[in-house]
Amino acid sequence: MKSKDNENEKVELIKPKSKKQEKKEQDLKDSFNKNKKFISPVLMGIVGFIFLTNSNTIIIYACYILGAIIAGFGIYNVIKYIQLKNQLKIEDSIKLNTGIISIAIGLLVILLSSVIETFLNIIIGAWLIITGVTKLIGISELYNVDKKTANLNIIEAIIVIAMGLYSIFFQNIVLTIIGIWMIIGAGIDLYNLLKTN
Repeated sequence: MKSKDNENEKVELIKPKSKKQEKKEQDLKDSFNKNKKFISPVLMGIVGFIFLTNSNTIIIYACYILGAIIAGFGIYNVIKYIQLKNQLKIEDSIKLNTGIISIAIGLLVILLSSVIETFLNIIIGAWLIITGVTKLIGISELYNVDKKTANLNIIEAIIVIAMGLYSIFFQNIVLTIIGIWMIIGAGIDLYNLLKTN
């Protein structure tokens, strides 16, 4: 007489893979291994494009992440303070104060992310404009000595001032430049990879 356990027990048969299936899997692995070197430059190009087109959004998200980390550190300190107080009857006021201040700073960074983004753009823009204007002021003296260098300095100063204005009115020029550099770097890498294939 068979027991109930034996009746309910299901036997699972494992079928060996067919040669066709094994070949298909091997082809997929070979294809992935062959093309995985393209993943890094493609990802770099995508990140560069995001930096180029959405640098303001990146600053805001960076503020969210930074604020969350600071607030998380604060929450951790408050929890540690409560645990010490309940378990060991020790009141660590430094831990509590650090926790509360960290939570407040973290929340402020999150809530004021758009203000921080605007402020950063204005500071970078103003610094670039001041740098450009400073270059322009010294050009009149340079014209008497070396006209070619003076002309190059004028072009450089105009570019720097234009970058400053772009940063103030549109988006963060530093991240935009990083984005352009990443796209160019990714393009060169892809070109070299395709050339060697």
